[in-house]
Amino acid sequence: MTIPFNPSLNLIAFSTQAGFEFKHDEAGAGVFYNIGWANRLFIRPRPEGFLRISKASRNDAEQYLLDAEVAAAAEAFFWMTFGSDVRAEMGLPGVQLPISRGEVYPPFVICELGESSLVLTDGEKRPVVSVRRKWDPALDIGRLVKISCVLAASPEAVQASFLDPTGSPLFTT
Repeated sequence: MTIPFNPSLNLIAFSTQAGFEFKHDEAGAGVFYNIGWANRLFIRPRPEGFLRISKASRNDAEQYLLDAEVAAAAEAFFWMTFGSDVRAEMGLPGVQLPISRGEVYPPFVICELGESSLVLTDGEKRPVVSVRRKWDPALDIGRLVKISCVLAASPEAVQASFLDPTGSPLFTT
């Protein structure tokens, strides 16, 4: 069963503040793109039942980012992806985001699947997001930790924190 990706209207509006638009392409993939399609973020439903997220720039090949087992996890990734850009557009200082394994939000846990993958699991040990280990393990872990933040708090709290000059209630500057 494939999971359709239909982002919330709040996320679409937030992405617009970061300079991105959203649409579905002819193949049914969701695409966040900026002006001129210089940067694109794809969300493709997979027959295995998850959403594959990848990115491409105008002159670069498409690159795998992660697999989301649930649509809420895919949305969480995008809240964190667009947040820093929104703050920059608003002229606000950057915020300190959780990025280390020790900062993962309960009830989530990061597990290793051999040497090839990392998985964020929920309180019932169900997979939520997985990443194939790449050349930068810190980046892979950071993505999972940031997603756990959104899922443990709420998209509304994350949005409020990115829009608040001090990063409150979730972050600090």
